[in-house]
Amino acid sequence: MKDRDTGFALIFIMVLMALFIAQFAAYVEGTRVLWGWQWWGALLLFPVIAFFRELGALILALIGFFGAKDGWYWQWWQALMLVAPFLALTFFVLVVQTGASLIQAVIRDRPQDV
Repeated sequence: MKDRDTGFALIFIMVLMALFIAQFAAYVEGTRVLWGWQWWGALLLFPVIAFFRELGALILALIGFFGAKDGWYWQWWQALMLVAPFLALTFFVLVVQTGASLIQAVIRDRPQDV
């Protein structure tokens, strides 16, 4: 059991690392699209923006969003899923749960044949 948990943890860490690399690449592309900077300019700006924690994360996500959308020509929802995957996952679960609740309410309120 412990080996399986370790394997899942390693897979999760590898997925998060790949996500970070993709988000950082989108951020670099966003600085190129928005301000015409090369990768070194984005690299120098990154710690300054990241210093501001939550606000910095929001700024980095916005720059990455525009990098994926305008630089890589992705659709807006694809760029959003790249920079805020857990927000997209939360929205998906909310929609599924709401649909399941509505179906359950319709089935429960339906008259029963006796």
